[in-house]
Amino acid sequence: MNKGMKGWPKPPVFGTTQLFSTVAQSIANGSSFVAVTFGSVTIGKFANQLRNGIVVPVDGLYTLAAIGGYAANATGQRDVEFLITRPHGPTVTAGRGTFPGDTTFDTYMMALTEYVLRTGWVVSLQTRQDSGGALNLNASAYLSVSLVHRIGATTRQ
Repeated sequence: MNKGMKGWPKPPVFGTTQLFSTVAQSIANGSSFVAVTFGSVTIGKFANQLRNGIVVPVDGLYTLAAIGGYAANATGQRDVEFLITRPHGPTVTAGRGTFPGDTTFDTYMMALTEYVLRTGWVVSLQTRQDSGGALNLNASAYLSVSLVHRIGATTRQ
């Protein structure tokens, strides 16, 4: 097994990095998406992380997963989606979860997708709601980025 000997490629880095919100975040009514901020980071294998996104450590195929929950309110709809910021290209969105509001229960949406990401790109979560007034995004918001397959990795046996 390759252990990073001189002249040999390093073994691939697999793992998951997760961000969790620790307090509710008030989201204004409207059609514009806003960034979700997180208070807790589980680094996992990825050393680079931000409070509002995860920096991609290596080129690869990744699973992106997120959950966002809003306080009970019957009007309008709620959305969460991934925002992928590329340093040398346009910002793109992926994996939107949408759900109508509910009078009795909090509304939870999940976004899940696989996406080819490049080193240095930043994956963040954004949300919107149009209930007619401000609503709290619950403190349970969550963003996870997991490397499935490293692109360009070569190993020698």
